[in-house]
Amino acid sequence: MAGFVYNPAEFKKFKVDIIENGKTISYAIPLTSYIPPEVTDYADSMIVERTNEVQKVRDERNENRQPIVGADPETAYPSNLDVLAWMLEMIEPDLAKHVAKWPYGARNEFWTKWQEESKLPVEKSEASSDSSDVTE
Repeated sequence: MAGFVYNPAEFKKFKVDIIENGKTISYAIPLTSYIPPEVTDYADSMIVERTNEVQKVRDERNENRQPIVGADPETAYPSNLDVLAWMLEMIEPDLAKHVAKWPYGARNEFWTKWQEESKLPVEKSEASSDSSDVTE
């Protein structure tokens, strides 16, 4: 048997349950470290596109000495929640439609938990393991 077998069907998933009208709708999406490159490339391109649009509006307003208001969507740079929406559109469009209707707090909690569950475990190297065991 090989030391490494690439099998996307075995990648760990992040489970999402939505309870709607007493029924549970379940989804399983890849952990963020297993999202396919075409999805992350799409999200990256959307970040760049949106940032350029926002910067153009901000530059025009600065030039015309108009205020830039934080609550104005035209002047808001992309957030983590925008990235969440763009990635879900490609990974699981039906889930994306549900999440888009959620309030800010629920979407932010979803993003945070997905990130936390996706963290790769940090293993100590032999050198750091040896040095941390020494007492002075």
